Formats: sequence, C-alpha cells, structure tokens
Amino acid sequence: MIEEFKYKYKDEITCPYCGEEYLDSQEIGNNTNEGNLGKQECDHCEKKFTASRNMSITYNSYLAPCLNGEGKHDWRPMIGIPKEYFKDKFRCYICGKEEKRINTNQEEEKKE
Repeated sequence: MIEEFKYKYKDEITCPYCGEEYLDSQEIGNNTNEGNLGKQECDHCEKKFTASRNMSITYNSYLAPCLNGEGKHDWRPMIGIPKEYFKDKFRCYICGKEEKRINTNQEEEKKE
C-alpha cells in the first residue's frame, strides 16, 4: 500500500494510487488559487481521488535609511501613459515615496 503522505506538497498533482504525475496541474481547478480542487480521475490507472492546492507566501524586508533621516531619497522619474500625468512626478527607488518635483536635482531634497 502507498504511504498516506507520500504525495503531499508536490509540484504537480500526483495520483496517490499509482504515482502518475499530472502535467499542467495549475490548469485544474476553475481558477481556484488555493484549497480543494475536488474529485480527480487518474488517466493512467483510472482510480478516483481528491486533490487540493496549497500556496506559500513569503515576504522581503529592506533597509530604508531615507525614512529614518539617515540618508537621502533616491528620486527617479516616473514613466507612464499619458505622459502629461507623469510629468514632474518622481518616486524614491528606496522607499517608494512619490511626489511632484520641479527641481530634479537629487542633491536638493524637498523638506518633509
């Protein structure tokens, strides 16, 4: 008998009876991001089983000295359409702060 947990947390749906891996498992589930995908039938051994999709979320953290008064913002021009909307708009590459700036000189920062 196949071990109960042998096919958990795999990259593809795997038949728990015969071990056959589904190709393109992401296509199964009618746009379900996570959870029960319901009844499946193996094309190889024709046995029925159920499957579920699991997702993992990770986070990144970054230093932002400009938010702590320890460094200057790294202003970069924002680009997009329509061009008129983005004229004179800048975003700090470090912290994401956005503002309208007439003077684009990075050495002359606008006081917060």
